[in-house]
Amino acid sequence: GGRGGAPTITTGEVVALDRSVVARDDYRHSSHQLRGLIEVDASVRPGDSGGPLVGTAGVIGMDTAASDQSGFAIPINTVMATVHRLAGRHTDSSAGPDRAGSEANDARAVQEEAHHSELRGDG
Repeated sequence: GGRGGAPTITTGEVVALDRSVVARDDYRHSSHQLRGLIEVDASVRPGDSGGPLVGTAGVIGMDTAASDQSGFAIPINTVMATVHRLAGRHTDSSAGPDRAGSEANDARAVQEEAHHSELRGDG
């Protein structure tokens, strides 16, 4: 996990639901109010965003923000609703060699749309 590293597994517990945080994006020099998040006591680091938050029932969220003590994830129902909205607007179904970069852009689009959905109250 993290920035460019190999995938990792970190254990922890869900400590709160429906949390709100202000997430800072140092790359874009911006911040966003995120609502409706799952808070976990697992070590979530910069670069883990977009990865799965897995519980005993399977994937329950998508890692999206972290503090020194906690990680935060968008609930999977919000993520899937966003995926379905984006899929309805998506017309390029190519699976060529450039698809890996496109998939990374798709993951970022899901995160951004999910964040904006939460801010608008759509999710």
